[in-house]
Amino acid sequence: MKQIADTAMTVASLRLPASDVVDALTALDDISLNTEQAAKLLIIVPNAEQEKILEDNRAFAEELTKEEQYLLEILRVPGIKAHLECMEIKFNFSERFLVLN
Repeated sequence: MKQIADTAMTVASLRLPASDVVDALTALDDISLNTEQAAKLLIIVPNAEQEKILEDNRAFAEELTKEEQYLLEILRVPGIKAHLECMEIKFNFSERFLVLN
């Protein structure tokens, strides 16, 4: 129950429709999706077991909660966790580079 509440708060704070998230992640667009949003998404991305449950219920999407529908929509991005991790590296690259110099 707590996870659903956490996901609901995170989705509300993103203020981005799932379709925009999918487009931004697919293009690795760091203008449409900022550091904070990527970090929040990385926290709520379903694990393999949760992903399977959501995918198994795709045919009944209208019966899922809004949060589950949101997660199901962003799961259209193949390797979403890797995309988010890549975005996080992209956002932090210049800062880390300056520290190393």
